[in-house]
Amino acid sequence: MGVLTSTAALFNAIASRLGRPPARRDAIADDPPDAVPAEADPPIPRITGSGHGTAGIARYDQWTEAVFGQKIPIPGVLFAASFAGDSVWGQKTHEALLNVELAYVEHLCRQLKNNDVPGALVEFGVFEGWWINHFYEVCEKLGLDRPVIGYDSFQGLSSPHPVHDDAFWQAGQYAASLDAVSRNVKLAERRRIKLIPGFFSDSLRTPDAVAVGEIAYARIDCDIYEPALDCLRYLGPRLADGAVLVLDDWPHRLEVGEARAFHDWASTVPHLRFEFLFFGTWGHFYTRVWHHDPASPGGTLTP
Repeated sequence: MGVLTSTAALFNAIASRLGRPPARRDAIADDPPDAVPAEADPPIPRITGSGHGTAGIARYDQWTEAVFGQKIPIPGVLFAASFAGDSVWGQKTHEALLNVELAYVEHLCRQLKNNDVPGALVEFGVFEGWWINHFYEVCEKLGLDRPVIGYDSFQGLSSPHPVHDDAFWQAGQYAASLDAVSRNVKLAERRRIKLIPGFFSDSLRTPDAVAVGEIAYARIDCDIYEPALDCLRYLGPRLADGAVLVLDDWPHRLEVGEARAFHDWASTVPHLRFEFLFFGTWGHFYTRVWHHDPASPGGTLTP
């Protein structure tokens, strides 16, 4: 089975997974600012229809240009190699791309520190805790003294939406117990790590979750539509100016999953604007979040 097969087939093959800037953007760290047009943002178009046909691609292009200031290409494959996804060389290809992504994540965290972007680093859907460990280790390396918070049901996925999720996803997938994850992330000895248990429809309303303040880096890895939308609604008032927002399972079409959730949420947060950063292996989709400023449509962050 090669990499030109479906995402679902490749997800089955590797079940133990590790878990161009727009015309209007802000400068951060070593990036020079670009010119900022004076006109107001256009309204975000709504989707109709479905699929990756010509009309579906045109709608996706229109939407990404409105939200991110550029057309974001739809990849034909998860990674550019012909190795079978379940082969040792297919796994090595994935790991090579992931290593590039990990270096980029460290770069993003260094930017957060150098530009004093405030807030915690959080992940929604931690599975066995791999990314929580990585965030903690990067923060230790960089001297970035921030909370690292993991939100998870610790019972696997909730029930997928009958329309807005692909058939691949099933309730209970990617379950890891709270006890097991606590051991994996060394919760007892790492004071900056916090785990908040429960399905997001309930847990994001608990006192522990409500008490979380600004967030500098958010990673949504809950795979399916309704939990992703719950997480985005929770993040709306908490994302700091210049924050990083990552969606782990971006399907590159707007009708399903995390992309559908982002589409439905983006038009409800007019105080935010979004800069596309990159997408990587397994549909990891990286954006930067900026706050509108009445004095400058480009935001307020100083490099």
